[in-house]
Amino acid sequence: MTMQPSEQLFKQICDSHGIGCVRLKEGRTKTPDFLCEFNGLIVFAEVKELSLSKYDRELYNEFLDGGGVVFSTPLEAKLDKRYEQQVNNSEPIRREYRQG
Repeated sequence: MTMQPSEQLFKQICDSHGIGCVRLKEGRTKTPDFLCEFNGLIVFAEVKELSLSKYDRELYNEFLDGGGVVFSTPLEAKLDKRYEQQVNNSEPIRREYRQG
């Protein structure tokens, strides 16, 4: 099973911190991406891949060109909304896995 770059990075981070982490097989119903265990605590993890928006790429290119990048409150709010949407999108996966 091929992992997305964000999933590979998540696995590397867990491994480097001694957190046992296993990629769960995909089935007919949605499941979390990983089952992790640390100090007897079991956690299911759904890893999301966030892609750069046009605005993100413009900021990044400006930064590479030596320009200053200022993060303002509207940008932070925009990024928070994108993150919040990703978390909300994973709710049916968490619910189905708990029930199933």
